[in-house]
Amino acid sequence: MAKSEKQKIKLLRLYEYLRMESDENHPVGTNEIIAELAGQGIACERKTVYSDITLLKEYGYDIQKVGRKYYLAARELNIGQIRFLMDVTQSTSALTKQQTEDICYVLSMLAGSHRAELLAKKVLSFDKAKHRNDEVFLTVERINRAIENDKKVSFKYFILGPTGEREYGKNGERYIRNPVGLVFNGGYYYLVCHSEKYTELNSFRVDHITDLVETDDNIIHTDLEKEFVEGKLKNILAASDMWNTKAERVVLTFDREHIGEIFDKFSFGVEIRENKSGRFFAAVEVNLNDVFYGWVASHGAEMRIESPKYVREQYIQKLNESLSQYTEEN
Repeated sequence: MAKSEKQKIKLLRLYEYLRMESDENHPVGTNEIIAELAGQGIACERKTVYSDITLLKEYGYDIQKVGRKYYLAARELNIGQIRFLMDVTQSTSALTKQQTEDICYVLSMLAGSHRAELLAKKVLSFDKAKHRNDEVFLTVERINRAIENDKKVSFKYFILGPTGEREYGKNGERYIRNPVGLVFNGGYYYLVCHSEKYTELNSFRVDHITDLVETDDNIIHTDLEKEFVEGKLKNILAASDMWNTKAERVVLTFDREHIGEIFDKFSFGVEIRENKSGRFFAAVEVNLNDVFYGWVASHGAEMRIESPKYVREQYIQKLNESLSQYTEEN
């Protein structure tokens, strides 16, 4: 790059240097700035540094002065936000180990070089199982593009066999679906979609999707899709990881210590009341599937399905089926 061309990017290089190498505990002086720019082939005088920093401040960059030194005070994300995003990345099962490391590195560098290493050391890993499908980001990008272009998607879908091998659904044939949106739940991304063959939304775990492509066919839109996009199905989706079963309004009774969990699952719009026996109850929208029934069962005697009656009977039947494995002779 010619000398005159390098001068054109001087302000950018100056900002990048301040972003990476300065903070309130590590301000940099004009001599350091001049030496850094010189190392990049950009000639700079002390007087020019002062005017350039003034210009950056006029354009909204929070550059503070301590004595005769400077540091960048405000960043795109503060340390708490960066740490939170790193922790979320670490706990996400849908990512591979390498993808997790790459994202955490990029996030840590947003804090500058002095804090990047400290942030990386302070991230705790709880040995969260990581997936082996490295197509997740590409699949998410293609789904978003298909929705923007109003096109259906075609893909293959697999589950894992006993030795971890992929077992493809529909004998390896491709699924054709109308994409509605992406949901992140329980550490995984889900593609929420529908087919003309079915009247309800269904979902596919994105890390189990391979070879997803956008088709030439336009999306066929439904009223259910509109409700999902507008957030009206939020409570229906909250209690389970899958959305391809019947939604029902269910009354639950539970002990006081589970009030917070009910709000977490179904939002603060849920009305919770106390009954005569001192327990609490609420009517919530759920999907009637094994995820929901398993969630209720995990609370033992501290949670009970009150109504509808047929839902309670289904739950009792599932409990009896589970118990039969331990009562029958094998």
